[in-house]
Amino acid sequence: DSDAYFNEVIAGTSNTFFPMLRLPPESDRLSQVKPAMIPGAEHIKGAPETEGTVAVILPHFAAALASARLGTNNIYPDADGVARRYHLWHDVHGWRLSSLPLKVAQVLGYQDAPPTTDMLINWRGKPFSYRYLSFSDVFLDMQRKEPARPRDEFRGQLVLIGSTAPSLFDIKPTSMAREFPGVEILATAIDNLAHRDWIRTPKTSLANALVALLIVWAMGIALYRNPDSDRFNRVFGLSQIGLLAFSYATINLSSYFLNLAGPVFLGLIYFSIARVYSFATARTLEKSAVTQTLASSEGSGATLLLVQLRGEDGVVSATFLKRLRKALLAVGVEPKDVEVIKGRQRGIWGLFDATVGVSWAYPPSDESWRARVEADVQALRERLPELVARLRVNDEEI
Repeated sequence: DSDAYFNEVIAGTSNTFFPMLRLPPESDRLSQVKPAMIPGAEHIKGAPETEGTVAVILPHFAAALASARLGTNNIYPDADGVARRYHLWHDVHGWRLSSLPLKVAQVLGYQDAPPTTDMLINWRGKPFSYRYLSFSDVFLDMQRKEPARPRDEFRGQLVLIGSTAPSLFDIKPTSMAREFPGVEILATAIDNLAHRDWIRTPKTSLANALVALLIVWAMGIALYRNPDSDRFNRVFGLSQIGLLAFSYATINLSSYFLNLAGPVFLGLIYFSIARVYSFATARTLEKSAVTQTLASSEGSGATLLLVQLRGEDGVVSATFLKRLRKALLAVGVEPKDVEVIKGRQRGIWGLFDATVGVSWAYPPSDESWRARVEADVQALRERLPELVARLRVNDEEI
């Protein structure tokens, strides 16, 4: 009697929707249901209609079937077992079976659905972000002679009836929580369609390639210009963090998600290779130059210029010394080595704190080479006061 009464109530409504379950395609051959037999199924325009059956579990009530307000309620997790998407329709033998959220959207006049089969869900928060009511509380209140609940409590609301008890096995892992009620996944999918704010993922293959190339080119140009290593590392690190923060912000502050993890990963690989190569090359060239000079049969000549710097209270900032070293390397035409001596050693070496040593090595018999080195020394001595004044940090006295 209760089933008959329920069927009668369904027949008198125009706003009730019912789920059907799409079974695995492997079971289609065992079914006797053809897609055209399913109420609400739509023939795909231009698609050839083929003979075949589809395995589905339909509602038991005749009025529910007659209403044609049916939709599949299947949740398919990603490869890692986490549900992030809702499958909006199934195409079978030239017919389309809409999902329950899509059917609700169509009947209630929501705007167009996503153009893709899978909709990336825009979650509203942790489980139980929507308003929940106990079925038993509502049911028992209706049995009372004078109900305590408002008569219009559900007017203008979308009401979903489902289970949240773990023992009923409608709990799914999602990107928001390991245990997420299936009924709330359904509610979120309907909510996304109602507000058209599902997560959109633009086709970013070209964009990712351009961003990756931009990162590589920028690092290549920077390394070619021989920047300060600490500043280069800092700028590179901040840029990678910025790209990841941008991706995070898009998915949390908008309905778009631009995944830039790929370009960041490629940039990190290139950065690591470039740094190792740069370090190895510098060490190799340094050893080669020293070996060649020492191995010369006629001996070797060298010019050494020592510049000791004194700041206020005898302190010179490390940042200034780095800037000065880089600037001195760019003065002159002959190869040279510029090193900063820090007075951290014991004994007499402690007297050489904040000393910059510039050295040139050349064959002693090559007078033209020696003359060019002397010209470089003179040019460096002339440029030194201007470089010190320009490169000072916070106008420190040097």
